[in-house]
Amino acid sequence: MKNLHLLIVILITFFYCDHATAGNFSEITGSNFEAGRWSGRAFKDDETGKWAECSVTRNFRSLYSLSFALSPAGFNIYLSYNTRPLFENVDSFQMVSQVDRYEPIFLTARKWNNRWISAAYADFDTIYFQLKKGNKLQLSSSFLGNLSFNLKGSSRALKAAYDCASKYEDYGAPSRRAKGSAATGSTSTFGAIALSETDGSNGYSYQYQSRYEAETRALKECRELAAGCVIAVWFENECGALAMGDGNGWGASTGYSIIEAERNAIETCQSYDNRNCEIELSLCSYE
Repeated sequence: MKNLHLLIVILITFFYCDHATAGNFSEITGSNFEAGRWSGRAFKDDETGKWAECSVTRNFRSLYSLSFALSPAGFNIYLSYNTRPLFENVDSFQMVSQVDRYEPIFLTARKWNNRWISAAYADFDTIYFQLKKGNKLQLSSSFLGNLSFNLKGSSRALKAAYDCASKYEDYGAPSRRAKGSAATGSTSTFGAIALSETDGSNGYSYQYQSRYEAETRALKECRELAAGCVIAVWFENECGALAMGDGNGWGASTGYSIIEAERNAIETCQSYDNRNCEIELSLCSYE
């Protein structure tokens, strides 16, 4: 039993070191946590110094490691094979994800390095609910065949990952203060605007209790309309605006009032040499 415990520790350590190297992420010191058979950590982006994601990982007897990751962009899974570089000769492939008897979800798996791959889910709410409530996750592809993973303890693990994301979402970000017409009281409210870089569609959110929740909702709204959605701007106890120029050029910014946010967004849009910049959307995080 002692040797088995040592092996598990070695595998977990290997996965997180490998994970950090492949994604240009570094572990945030002191962020590690346990959730039953799952182990978790928070990571920061080496280039920006900001929080990148929180992930929870479990090693299975099949020698695969499965990881669920929450990031500002949404929900990802990572799959790693622990004993050999299984993904050495592949760059990407189509994969089907299915929890119990829920509708299958079609994904594109992409190689990060020779030992592990990742896949992004477009609908955060759906997969998060399924994995919390489900018993078995199946991943199928012509490359991997059919893999099955027991989801026992996944609800606890996902909650821990969500708590981690809420804790570190502002890690490395500049200090922000609320003033002017910001919401009263000590509770902060967050909003976000998401934009499709494909066709200019957008989604937005407001009155959320964390940046992570606000960004997740805005991305969900945007992805219901188009692909290629990214967060254009987020704001806390203030207002945000999105300006669009010719040819889907854009700029986004914040302000302590709608007027200030819109003015800043127009200036940002124009600073990228976009012509005919006009306000597409503006709102505040509070009522």
